[in-house]
Amino acid sequence: DAIPGVSSATFSGMSPMEGPGAAGVASAVDHPEKRTQASINYVAPAYFETYGTPFLAGRDFSARDQSGSPVAIMNQTAARDCFGNENPIGRHITLSHITLTKGEKTYEVVGLVGDAKYNDLLHPAPPTIYEDLLQQGFVGSQLAIRTTIDPAGVACAVRQTEAAVLKGVPVVRVTTMND
Repeated sequence: DAIPGVSSATFSGMSPMEGPGAAGVASAVDHPEKRTQASINYVAPAYFETYGTPFLAGRDFSARDQSGSPVAIMNQTAARDCFGNENPIGRHITLSHITLTKGEKTYEVVGLVGDAKYNDLLHPAPPTIYEDLLQQGFVGSQLAIRTTIDPAGVACAVRQTEAAVLKGVPVVRVTTMND
């Protein structure tokens, strides 16, 4: 059942102001000299809709990706670093994880999104690669909800729903993006 006032919801490894949580080096497969040190965030479908990050090209992650080849979404800065002004959709990147022991992996770029700031509103948005949280087999620790009504009322309904569905999994903190 839907919670009244919720227009979209998603999971992610980290929320924007908490940072991406991982880092890696991304490079274009067909031009390995074009590379960037990128922040990595693991996100589920509807992440960009929920946070209001615009899609500039391509598509969001979907259920069909879970059993397919690895896919990624890049922000503008990462795409520019790896592909210049060329369209990254359908192209491939290699991503070497620095902070996780996942080694190097190749991803098809399926989406291009606008830049979003992490950790700091005063500095430019970092190059960011988004991996499909569900394809990676992770469970997000952050639940994000976009609401059309007062967030306090929605938070109460979410806590009640969570307690009924995920018995024993505590909600540690609830905050708004404005906070």
